[in-house]
Amino acid sequence: AGGDVTAAWREIVDHLDDLGMAPDPALTPAEVATDVAAVMEPLAEVYGGAVYGDPERRSPGAVAVARRSLAETRETLAHRLPRSRRVLARYRVRSILPERVRRRLRRR
Repeated sequence: AGGDVTAAWREIVDHLDDLGMAPDPALTPAEVATDVAAVMEPLAEVYGGAVYGDPERRSPGAVAVARRSLAETRETLAHRLPRSRRVLARYRVRSILPERVRRRLRRR
């Protein structure tokens, strides 16, 4: 279950990177969600719990929460951002580059 939650978090972070909105790695998941959209907050909460929380206290519904929040965040971004930016993001494949290459690109 923690893997599915982590995968959902990685997917939205990659999507943000493709949109040119890569979150600062120094921010907590909650801070990233606050910067992006309120609908991302449940995903940030279950991700934080999956990564930093007690494995014995994980919510059985965390994966469903992560999936729903991921879908709602993507939809919110689709409505908020201009179509041209969303189209460019489809062809901007920074998210498939290795992390070390992405860090170098962010510094430019």
